[in-house]
This record gives sequence, C-alpha cells and structure tokens, in this order.
Amino acid sequence: MTRSSNELARTALDFRVAVGRIGRRIRQIYMTTDSTADPGFLEISVLLRLDRQGPLTSKALAEIESVTPQAIGTSLSALEGRGLVTRSRDRTDRRRVITTITKAGRDVLASREHAMNERMTTAFTAGFDASERRQLAAVIPLLERFANEL
Repeated sequence: MTRSSNELARTALDFRVAVGRIGRRIRQIYMTTDSTADPGFLEISVLLRLDRQGPLTSKALAEIESVTPQAIGTSLSALEGRGLVTRSRDRTDRRRVITTITKAGRDVLASREHAMNERMTTAFTAGFDASERRQLAAVIPLLERFANEL
C-alpha cells in the first residue's frame, strides 16, 4: 500500500468506528424499558419512511431500508398488530399490498422523534459552537451519498 492508500484505509476505519458509535447511541436512545410493546429501531425507521414518503409496498420498504423481505415482514406484522400501520391491497394491482401509517403510528413516531430531537439538539448546542454546527449540517448530504454508495 502506498502512503495515500494507507491514509485512505485509516480514514475509512476511523469513519466506520465514528458512524458506528453514533448508530449505537441512537439505537440506545430509541430503545425503551418495554421493548415488547414499543417499536424497535427498524420499526421506527419504517414508520418514518411511511410518514415521509407515503404508502409503500413491503418490497419497496425492504429495498429502502436495505434489509431482507423477511425482516420487513416481521416488522410490518408487529406494527400492524399494534395498530401503527394498516395494510391493504393496491387498487390498481390487487397482487400488491400497500402499507400505510395510521394516526396511532404518527403519534408514536412524534413522541419518539420529539425525544430524539431534544436529545440531539442538546448535544449540538452543548458540545458544538455555531461554526461546528454548520460544518456538521454541511456534511449531511455527503453522508447520504456515502450511504447510497455502500
């Protein structure tokens, strides 16, 4: 390896470790004491996706979330069982099943999102000055592109 490829490998490792820590902390914050009754991390992600993008098929959700169809199926069954989503046949193609978030799902999502946003806002304001917050905001599109490249 050349010096630049060694540096790139080190950057990749450091990046993976940092992003991994952020992901673990976010999951920890999302988890509650009664994980059997409250949606897990994937379920919250599915609710977010349905809230932002509207009704979707389980295939589309699995692709977007980069998980197996079985994982999405399990999550959707759990969400439907708690009344957080509904599933119905597509009117134009009866073979397809469309999942839609319910009002109860939006309420759960709003509660979780409020708690998470409060926590993250506190971390941003307590730990970073205005210039650093702008730098963090500027990197978000790059992180999205990076996620798409993986």
